[in-house]
Amino acid sequence: MTTRRPGCIDVIRDGWNGFVVPPRSVRDLADRILELLRDRDKAHAMGGRALARREYNLEITVERYKAVYDELVKC
Repeated sequence: MTTRRPGCIDVIRDGWNGFVVPPRSVRDLADRILELLRDRDKAHAMGGRALARREYNLEITVERYKAVYDELVKC
């Protein structure tokens, strides 16, 4: 059985659209923030606005909900 951690882990893809750091690891969090401040291109590429438009726009969200409902109806 796989243990799942709650929170952003389902949305964030480490190194692609954000960073996943261990809980309560202030040093790791600070290092990642500094990395983005030093590399503006990387920060822009990981940007939330572009990700939201690409992955969570209304059409995609509706399709995902529809797929869930379709699966529930089959049960």
